[in-house]
Amino acid sequence: MRTIELKVGLGAGLALVLILTLVGCGRDDDTSVRARNLLTGEIQDFASPGAVPPDWYPCQTPDCSVPPGIPCQKLSDKTCTLNPGCRLKELWCEGTVSSDGTSTSGKCTYQCIPKLPLLCEELTAEKTCVARPDCDWGAAVCPAICEDDGNGGCKPCPSTGMCYTKAPPICQQLTDAKSCGARSDCEWEALACPMICVDDGKGGCLPCPSTGVCKPKGVVPPPCPAIAPPPPGFCQGGTIVNQLGPDGCVVGYTCEMPQPNDCWSLNTAYINTIDKAKACNPFVMSPVNQCGMSIPTALFCPMCSTFVNAANTAALQALKTIEAKWLALQCDQLEVMCPMMACQASTSATCMPTAGSAGSCVDDLPPTP
Repeated sequence: MRTIELKVGLGAGLALVLILTLVGCGRDDDTSVRARNLLTGEIQDFASPGAVPPDWYPCQTPDCSVPPGIPCQKLSDKTCTLNPGCRLKELWCEGTVSSDGTSTSGKCTYQCIPKLPLLCEELTAEKTCVARPDCDWGAAVCPAICEDDGNGGCKPCPSTGMCYTKAPPICQQLTDAKSCGARSDCEWEALACPMICVDDGKGGCLPCPSTGVCKPKGVVPPPCPAIAPPPPGFCQGGTIVNQLGPDGCVVGYTCEMPQPNDCWSLNTAYINTIDKAKACNPFVMSPVNQCGMSIPTALFCPMCSTFVNAANTAALQALKTIEAKWLALQCDQLEVMCPMMACQASTSATCMPTAGSAGSCVDDLPPTP
């Protein structure tokens, strides 16, 4: 009995060790992963599937070939040929070329593309070319280099055609939102619903059409034209403000002087600004009178009026701003002794030359009795 128990115990112990060994081996085989780098082609072992970096792909075969399911665009020129469905396309080369046409030194750049379908430029038959929706057939481009015909001249331009890749349509040629949204450079803009009710024949209006237009996404506006800076001394004591055109570009400059904050200073600023509002061009022959707008000559004691040019919108707006500040300070409530003198009322004004091509509106005063 003891011998049997010992044998059983030994057998159980050996079995236990064997089971533990098998379990331990199975755990190592299940967690270790061999993967290949899709860019460099390097093969490396990783501790677990979660430890495999994004640019690596777990090996599916003993030789760790790249499976056909990996897109060719993700492979480099070093790993492209590992995928049986991919091939290298030469983009351009730089370096010296020998007289027989073989490259002696230099460097080429390649792109990994699918073996099939062939590129449009690789098709030589017109029938095969036009059968492809992405290809078009056209006349061959005559080479710019003269090929010697052996008689002191050049070989004639070949009359055969060539197959080339169609250019993608511009965004404006796409007529539906689905095809427009599929393009990263296009965006769909729904048309506004018409404000006019279109009778639906049942006493109501037809629903708003769901049409729209496809337009380029993120169109960059053209650069603003260069403009000369203001001359020195243009705005001494004031602030230069840019004048913007409808496209947001700077088209000119204005000078804003600091505004006074008391009643008498505001009245003085109003009187001085009137001179700018009177500016006109005496050499303009027009039936429209440039000096046809009448305004008060001052804020305090506004008994008199004078004529200014309504086209001077900046100066007139400055007058309104000064008057608004004057009223906000309740300057009109002050008791001011106005001079007891009558104004010579004028009903018109004439643009008279002042200096050079400048002019100013001068009131047409009635004759003195």
